[in-house]
Amino acid sequence: AWMVCTQLRRESEQACDDEVLGIGVGGPDYAAHLLELARRCRLPGSTWASAMPMAHPSTLERRIAAMLNPRLDRQAPSRRAMAALVGLLLLVTLPAASLRARQAAPAPLTGTVYDATGGVLPGVQVALVDANQSRWAVTTNTRGRFELPTVGPGKYVLEVTLVGFRTLREEFELRGARDWTRAVTLQVGELTETIAVSASRLTAPQQAPPGTGAVTPIRVGGSVRVPRLEVRVAPVYPAAMREAGLTGVVPVQAIIGQDGTVSSVRVLSAQVHPDFAMAAVDAVRQWRFTPTLLNRRPVEVMMTVTVRFDLED
Repeated sequence: AWMVCTQLRRESEQACDDEVLGIGVGGPDYAAHLLELARRCRLPGSTWASAMPMAHPSTLERRIAAMLNPRLDRQAPSRRAMAALVGLLLLVTLPAASLRARQAAPAPLTGTVYDATGGVLPGVQVALVDANQSRWAVTTNTRGRFELPTVGPGKYVLEVTLVGFRTLREEFELRGARDWTRAVTLQVGELTETIAVSASRLTAPQQAPPGTGAVTPIRVGGSVRVPRLEVRVAPVYPAAMREAGLTGVVPVQAIIGQDGTVSSVRVLSAQVHPDFAMAAVDAVRQWRFTPTLLNRRPVEVMMTVTVRFDLED
């Protein structure tokens, strides 16, 4: 392709020169004009950047030699030559197009499902849905391979599900032959936890201590070891919110790093009072877990925490 593009640029320059000479401009005059342009382009600080390719020594020498050659045929190609060229192009492109059409024929959709460490995942539920909502489903074998029935070109949705991993839903289009072979990588699923933080109203005679919720680990399968919460800091009910008699629910998303520490925390809703949000984030940020292991290697995992602030009468 690079060779063809280079030759096309040369031919376009030659065609331009032939047009100039064809309207009566003398070859020596035209050559002198091009030499002057090349000299200006090569001056330090020249702003004639668009003309730099023509100022290359080999390119300029070839063009000048051609325009000073009186025996060179500068006539446009005849109709017969153009027809022969079109026939040659058709002879090359039609077999390529037919080969592409044969490659895009219906075929079984196959692939392999991996985890984030590159290990294969057996027992994965793989489903394919077409534009008419027709559905085909299979399960990966012991080598993580799957093979769905023969399907033709078009747009599809691939759904891949395994307990302990995030469900993957991918939209794609089958066109070329390579599209019928897929490689799928699943990520470790999310942890979920709900915390209830309660306090007595100021009118009550006694104040109830903040409550703590139980960790609800995700169900995992195969080679995933769920992180275990080792250090838990309970959120504190904000005094200003308690005095105002306000309650709230704070959904929080946290990233547990490879060492088990919480590397980042963010609030998932904008409809949360800042005092409640800061109390929830400050507590979750101090939690510590055992590392999450995927095939005996520590990996990051996402955790969703719901903190409920309630007042008791």
